[in-house]
Amino acid sequence: MNPVDHIQATFEIVVEVNRFFNVDLFQRGFYQLRSSLRLSPKVQAKVEVSLPRNSENNLVFPACVMNGAAVSKTFQILYRREDIPIDDVVLFKVNMLVDVMKIQESMSRADIQLVLELWFTDDDFTIEKQDKMQLLTTRALKLHLDLHRGLSQHLALLFDYFHLSAVTLTIHASLLNLLPPHSLSLNQRVVPLGRVLFGRELDSAMDASVQSLLDRAFDVHRRMIKALLSAYESLQSSYEKFVRKLPPEQRKEVQHVRCAGKFQKLCEILEELDDVQVVEDLSTNTVAQCCAENIMLWTLFVEQFVLSEPVHNSLAKQYHKQRVRRFAEAFFTHELPRVAIMEPFDPKQLELIEGVRSSPYFASIPPLATECAETDGEPGTLPIVVESIFASDVLPRAVVSPPTTPQSSRKEWSSAALHVSGADAPSLSSRPRSSLLSKRTSRFKTVLPNDADPRAVLVGFRKFGEESPPGVSEPRPLLELGTFTPTLPKRDSLREQSFPSLVSPRLMRAGRKRESSSSLPELGRRDDGSASPVSSALSGSDSELFRMCSFKSKELWKTRRSSGVEASLPARDGLEPASRKLSSTSKEGLNLEVEHTGVQLLRECEETLLCGKLKSDQAEAASLDPLEQEQRRMRRLLSDKCTIYDMFREDAHDEHRHDDDDDAVAEYGEEKLVAPVDEDTLKFLQLKESLRREGLAKFGASIYSEFGQLPSSTPYFCEHLDDTHAQEGLHLVICVHGLDGNSADLRLVRTYLELSLPGARIDFLMSERNQRDTFADFESMTSNLLDEIEHYVDVFGIMPDRISFVGHSLGNLIIRAVVARTEFEKYRAKLYTYLSLSGPHLGTLYNPNGLVNMGMWLMQKWKKSGSLLQLAFKDHPDPRKTFMYQLSKKPCFELFKHVLLVGSAQDRYVPFHSTRVEMCTAAQQDSSPLGSVYTEMVMNLLRPAFTQSSLTFVRYNVFHALPAGTNSLIGRAAHIAVLDSEIFLEKFITVSVCKYFR
Repeated sequence: MNPVDHIQATFEIVVEVNRFFNVDLFQRGFYQLRSSLRLSPKVQAKVEVSLPRNSENNLVFPACVMNGAAVSKTFQILYRREDIPIDDVVLFKVNMLVDVMKIQESMSRADIQLVLELWFTDDDFTIEKQDKMQLLTTRALKLHLDLHRGLSQHLALLFDYFHLSAVTLTIHASLLNLLPPHSLSLNQRVVPLGRVLFGRELDSAMDASVQSLLDRAFDVHRRMIKALLSAYESLQSSYEKFVRKLPPEQRKEVQHVRCAGKFQKLCEILEELDDVQVVEDLSTNTVAQCCAENIMLWTLFVEQFVLSEPVHNSLAKQYHKQRVRRFAEAFFTHELPRVAIMEPFDPKQLELIEGVRSSPYFASIPPLATECAETDGEPGTLPIVVESIFASDVLPRAVVSPPTTPQSSRKEWSSAALHVSGADAPSLSSRPRSSLLSKRTSRFKTVLPNDADPRAVLVGFRKFGEESPPGVSEPRPLLELGTFTPTLPKRDSLREQSFPSLVSPRLMRAGRKRESSSSLPELGRRDDGSASPVSSALSGSDSELFRMCSFKSKELWKTRRSSGVEASLPARDGLEPASRKLSSTSKEGLNLEVEHTGVQLLRECEETLLCGKLKSDQAEAASLDPLEQEQRRMRRLLSDKCTIYDMFREDAHDEHRHDDDDDAVAEYGEEKLVAPVDEDTLKFLQLKESLRREGLAKFGASIYSEFGQLPSSTPYFCEHLDDTHAQEGLHLVICVHGLDGNSADLRLVRTYLELSLPGARIDFLMSERNQRDTFADFESMTSNLLDEIEHYVDVFGIMPDRISFVGHSLGNLIIRAVVARTEFEKYRAKLYTYLSLSGPHLGTLYNPNGLVNMGMWLMQKWKKSGSLLQLAFKDHPDPRKTFMYQLSKKPCFELFKHVLLVGSAQDRYVPFHSTRVEMCTAAQQDSSPLGSVYTEMVMNLLRPAFTQSSLTFVRYNVFHALPAGTNSLIGRAAHIAVLDSEIFLEKFITVSVCKYFR
């Protein structure tokens, strides 16, 4: 290593160990947390740990430092859901050698990890027993520390399945110094800054190479000063944001420094000199001054905001939204008309999943600034989910009876029995899938198929074009969601190029809705098909950015309504899309005005975004040249106070507005050294947009991450931040395990539902009555569960307002049998949500996995299992008198408000079509009575759901990231992944499912 090319970077990381939550630990005893910092052995670094400040509450034993690790206060756990305040503060000081020409790249190679360990003893704790405690589990947090941006995060870190507990952490980090190496025990000779600047020792014999020395010195000085001032700018921005969260009497204001201007000034002064000695002295002074200022601001920052609850709440909301939105990547959703519930599985879903798995988009999902691979997942471990919602607002008024003829008619039952058409539209079977998934604005009229085929029964009709009756909503268009423009200029090139335009408010003026999406013009293109100057400006996220600010102003809203703005946004279950697709009856109705230049479009959007608050700056801006005006406006919009995740948040701009801080808006006009969005994120957004246009457009799906608000919006363990459940009645959720399972199988489902709905009045009954013998027949297991529910309600004296069920595998059939019992009728009016995880609703017929079929047969013979016999339709010679067929005729799905069916093609224990209650090719081709029975069972289950307009019916197709092995080969890994995969369950519940349990 050449010493003249390296400097010592000093940065500090403050870790607050705030609270410990016993989610569901198995053992009572004494616990403690130990935290340490690990760096890659490839870098030369020295880590110092200390405990600068701790609360007076010592619990059992106070915090200490032992063997280079910070040991938290020792505390005792006695009860489930116990909350222990710890409030330890750990300071890690890191001195590391970095390449002066590649400062940030050197940091990236450091691979900084914060390691949290949970230690335990069940004996009475004393100081002598400190060394006798045992390590239970470990979590490693990778810190993606950018020296220019710093780090401020508040997160809840969950430990593993066998030690279900969590600790809340607050992490702050910032660069303090960039100096010649002086405090590393690396046998490194102290090198003066001048030698680093010039790359050599200065001597009296100076020759013609002076200019080259000066050029190097100017370059090194510029890099060091930019790194230090960028760190100061980010820390200052965080300080000014957090200080407004504090009560007025606790605030300590700091003078705002315009770091970009200061950086330019310092560099200009130095580069005017030509004396190497003067350059060295001045460089040393300016670097030392910047380091001192960073240390002073950091000291004040730690003093003000460490152990500050308002700061914790703000950071917790931000981190939770970022994390859930990242989970929402590769989570696809699309709406289908209710008639499509009868259709077989669409193989296009498998094509979509395979395309996403191998796409650059999936491999480039950006990590969180603070991530744990075991809980947050990586592209190689994240599951892919496709959600199919069968909407009722496009429900044709026809009910289909099941076919009774053999093979030929069964093949046609799903397509010919219902014929839905617009004006001269083809039949459903020949219509492309994209037409069903497109805007859903075309009206449907119902006709009797095949000249009033007796298999179809007309139960109602209305004239084509007739207005909807009261209570029936008009069809709402699906969304075409967008992201940012493909490129953004680097911050260093502000003076050489202008910024791309944002979407103009004029684009919001739309005419009447079109009858179909195929007639929509392609925005940003001329009549001849060539790209217009504003094609890159028509970005969905920019449209949302405009909507979030402008539509919250009542005066602007009234003005826009009077000018013909169509601003209604479709929403489903609280999800508001982050963008919309404009529709119009003609190109003239859109009033695109493509002749507008990017400057004019940006001016209109900026004026709306700032809602009149920048009028005082207009006089000053008028004196600038047009390029400078546009640079100023773009910097206001892309302030470094708004991260890429914040740009999709509904309250992104609300956080910038404070009644008690008139200077908050003025900062928008300031040039920044740190770009608000890094290049990796912009690249990811480009890949995402490419996937959306090329892959999702053909399938008609959207990505959950493009919605403006996601169901899980309150951070974990922050019940005080959510008051939406104050007036709720009790919601009883009954969890039923599967074959050879136990009451703890659905433990993670319960955990993530509780975490996603903090403050909700949810009580869980984890069924355990059947865990002693799950191989018994279904009649006895149904009676056991029914008795268990009655006993639970009576013993605890509860009166639930709503009752939901969650079942895994065989447990789903027990749930359906219980709901159909007459003894349960008194509870039917309370039924709310039914979540089925890999449930064999159609038995195990037509399972293509011969190995599993043989194993099930052997298990049935060995265990004398009545349930396995019934699943295989072997319990009666007549298939129509078997338990499975008789159960299909009893009420179930139609009794619930929401029915969610989860299946995976990787699960070979239960046939995929059985988990989703769909027709399969093998059954359609089977001419035996069993094929007819199977078809009738599908109809028996789906027909009531088809006609129940108030029912939300959803199917999920899950592709798990499974390790290679025997369990994956035989399909068992996917079957139990819905129980023990923390990443899948958290993604599945926080992004979509939790809204159905509200």
